[in-house]
Amino acid sequence: MKLLYTILLMFITSTGLAQVEINGYVKNYDAVSLLNSNEYLILRNRLRLNVNYSPTDEAFGYASFDVKDDQLKGLELSLRELYIDLYFDNLDLRIGKQQIVWGEADGLFITDIVNPLDLREFILADFEDIRMGVNAIKAQAYFGDRRLEALWIPQFVPAKFSSVGEDWAFYTPLDKIAAIIPDSLIVVRDFTKPDKQPKNSEYGLRYSTLIKSIDFTLSWFRTWDDYPTFRQYYQPTQNPSAPFNVTITPVYDRINVYGGTFSTTVGSVVLRGEGAFYQNRNFYTADPRDGDRVVQKDFLNYMIGAEISPGNRFLSGQFVQEIIPDYDDQLVLNKTTDMGTILMTRTFFNETVKQELFLIYNFTDEDYLGRVRFYYYPSDGIEVIVGTDILGGKKKDTLFGQFDENDNFYLKVKYSF
Repeated sequence: MKLLYTILLMFITSTGLAQVEINGYVKNYDAVSLLNSNEYLILRNRLRLNVNYSPTDEAFGYASFDVKDDQLKGLELSLRELYIDLYFDNLDLRIGKQQIVWGEADGLFITDIVNPLDLREFILADFEDIRMGVNAIKAQAYFGDRRLEALWIPQFVPAKFSSVGEDWAFYTPLDKIAAIIPDSLIVVRDFTKPDKQPKNSEYGLRYSTLIKSIDFTLSWFRTWDDYPTFRQYYQPTQNPSAPFNVTITPVYDRINVYGGTFSTTVGSVVLRGEGAFYQNRNFYTADPRDGDRVVQKDFLNYMIGAEISPGNRFLSGQFVQEIIPDYDDQLVLNKTTDMGTILMTRTFFNETVKQELFLIYNFTDEDYLGRVRFYYYPSDGIEVIVGTDILGGKKKDTLFGQFDENDNFYLKVKYSF
């Protein structure tokens, strides 16, 4: 991909800069904890620069750069996207670092799994900041109302997480093991990532069509699981107080994901659905006879939702379910997990103020995420957001319950240019 970037820059230089447009924003984001003596969780300034380049009607170039000055974590510079689009009669090509969005769900990732996620602040960041760009070649062919999308990602990029001890560090099997086995008896190996070889690339297909006012998509993605599996190897000791030592090896595994979505309008109601079937995904087992405490099972995740927009209001609801069809009682996860989401917005004062409420509730684990935000647009290019995030649950090892201490109040001020 370095060769691609060199060619792109040479192309821009050789054809002149008259067709270049630069835009972006600066944003301040401060969040304070509501529980831990009002400590700061986030103190950040961000500069986003986007460059659009249109030399001809048949080509378009785009680059997006990010500069984050985080008072708690330091300075971070990143190239978010850098790609070129080429347009033909019935075919589009996008080559370079890019974000590829699949899916219909609000606030959740079901079939939208092509790009790895930056989860260093859980799922509280804007979606465009959660998704990480990947080097890819994407081709889209058009046949009337039908579209076939093919993509190739030559190199695997895993998701990002906070380090152990940070505010947004995820609960893992390491935490559970460390609670019952002394540190001196635990060995953690380096993360095992797939080698940079063509056979380890990721690729997929997505077919879209319109049938009787219903938008359908079908997809297949041959990928690597962005989230490592911690394989656990136990060995007996001669110490009665600590009968085992354990070696832990984090591994990224190959998976196939088959997906589909639909969307249609019935009167004033928009109906949406989305589903993903994972073939041979890894799950943790408590079976002591299993050599690495990991077993492979198929996995189904789907969503059914509806939305309506009466006047200056918007209301969306979703039911989400995760299922392990071939379940056994030794698995650490539940056979089924049921969740619901609600998204409500309302605008006031000629749309200069917007109120938003978003709630995810896990009926199975009884944990939740609630977000209340107020947007204020005093003039063109200026956005002020005041909000709060409330997370909790009965257990410390559930998706939202693990961040029970991270309730926060925040202020964002953004100027776009």
